[in-house]
Amino acid sequence: MKRLEVWMGRTAAGALVQANDGRLTFTYDSDYASTPNRTPLSLSMPLTVERHQGRVVLPFLQGLLPDNVEVLGRWGRQFGVSPRNPFGLLAHVGADCAGAIQFLPEGREPDTGDIQWLTDDDVAARLRLLRQNPTAWLGEDAHGHFSLAGAQSKFALLRQGDRWGEPTGAIPTTHILKPAGPFEMQDLNEYLCLRTAAALGVLTAHCEYRTFVDEVALVVQRYDRRPADAPEGVRRIHQEDFCQALAVHPDRKYQSQGGPGPAAMVELLRRSVAPSVADGDIVRVVEALALNWALGATDGHAKNHSLLLSGRQVRLAPLYDIASALPYATAPPGAGRRGRMELGRLALALKVGRHYALRDIDRRDWEILAQTASVDPDVVRSVVTTVLDQVVDAMAGVVTATSAEGVGAPERAFVSRLLDAVGKHVDLCRSAMRGHAVGSLRHRPER
Repeated sequence: MKRLEVWMGRTAAGALVQANDGRLTFTYDSDYASTPNRTPLSLSMPLTVERHQGRVVLPFLQGLLPDNVEVLGRWGRQFGVSPRNPFGLLAHVGADCAGAIQFLPEGREPDTGDIQWLTDDDVAARLRLLRQNPTAWLGEDAHGHFSLAGAQSKFALLRQGDRWGEPTGAIPTTHILKPAGPFEMQDLNEYLCLRTAAALGVLTAHCEYRTFVDEVALVVQRYDRRPADAPEGVRRIHQEDFCQALAVHPDRKYQSQGGPGPAAMVELLRRSVAPSVADGDIVRVVEALALNWALGATDGHAKNHSLLLSGRQVRLAPLYDIASALPYATAPPGAGRRGRMELGRLALALKVGRHYALRDIDRRDWEILAQTASVDPDVVRSVVTTVLDQVVDAMAGVVTATSAEGVGAPERAFVSRLLDAVGKHVDLCRSAMRGHAVGSLRHRPER
């Protein structure tokens, strides 16, 4: 039997145990569970139940780890554990996870830790390594270990003023850095889409598109970290994604693979969020889905929507990880070094009414979504229409501001293609919302 202590901030929350046969259990510390206003590890593991078994524990743990099997394989080799053993992996990288939790060896309390400060050259070297080897999330000689969910290559650092560092111990990371992913200028794409969402008034993770020497990256400020009067100046805020909250394994994060859909997400908000604010969070889910449709953002699955937990309070987290697939579907032959997609086959990760495919969704589908999720159809229609009416101008404003910041010619060409693709797609979406036959308005297939 193996055991890890689970800490919520600087408070002992319980113990994670792996039996000799591999079975997992999590047991809350009795003092923690009985103290008023404590935060549960997950909505799927309420404090009112002392011990939780593998069917809810495994999806939660797996959801803290990368979705990338090659990264897990590299970590498994590095630490001498099975890449399919989340307990074994978190024993090595669980000191800094999404949310407020830390997994530490039995008998060890969170210490103050230290920080290895990095120059811009050091950060550029990490970005370059990750761009060349997408599995090198921890670098070659990583000072601190962290675990981040998702499939796209990334790493986490601490930012204090203009300084960047790798923290250890109780010191949290504060920012996530992403180089360009498997698609052309994916980092710039995500930056523009997040900024567009913010320009529409959508609550999003704050991000920057910046250069470290000769390497560019998307820099995302972690919304699960807040300034605090503590030695490290930062405190962890607990969070979990919708798959974790609903005890769904991340292998099933897409609705088409059995994962949560909009109705399940809305129902969870109704059960968990205070009635005074639940309606607002539900509207934000609809808003995010409408934005994904308008931007052609096809990866908005349940793991890319999260909840913030603080005591008994639950709120929908800011939007993150949103990028358009449209510029890759409309790219001319030879444009960019990383693949193309078939425009007519692009589909959302969450189903709208009867359809996933971007070009099959129409007004009736949004009406069906409103009905199945028990949301006022007038509210849904208003949210979707507002997004479609404003998104192109919002993106154009972001593009103008970004161009003024001195991006190069290749970036300007990509930005132009993105804006053009979104504009054409939104025209189709608006026609669909007016009840027109979308099929007759579709672009001709690329040859």
